[in-house]
Amino acid sequence: MLPGGNPETGYRDIDSSPTKTAILQLRRSGQDRRYYDLSMGQRPAEELYHVETDRECLANRIGDVSCRILADSLRAELFRTLRGQGDPRMTGDGDVFDRYPYDKPGKDSVYERTVSGEIIPWEQSNWVLPTDYEQYEIVKNK
Repeated sequence: MLPGGNPETGYRDIDSSPTKTAILQLRRSGQDRRYYDLSMGQRPAEELYHVETDRECLANRIGDVSCRILADSLRAELFRTLRGQGDPRMTGDGDVFDRYPYDKPGKDSVYERTVSGEIIPWEQSNWVLPTDYEQYEIVKNK
């Protein structure tokens, strides 16, 4: 999961800003990828933090043996709650969230339409700079 959105669509979940530009430039130059990893990088499937001692939530403890019972308990509680609420992700229909119609025509399937070359995404938004776009394969391998 990419928290900032796909690189091919300019990380559309993050508005353009000097900070976004600096983070991308630092990673691209090889100077520092720490901020990219924290804000735009691939996230693990599960995360568990000790917020009293790690307020910034930087040390994921999901794999710690000492946290296994707590993690299992929290996961079971989460799944129980989601099933009780009829959450589609618990019934194998989680992609329903990607099928909801957009409020404006032409704003759907941006990722697919971008990688196919049908659209130039920075012409479709007013919050993503042309320099924000990059190929996932390049990002993944850097």
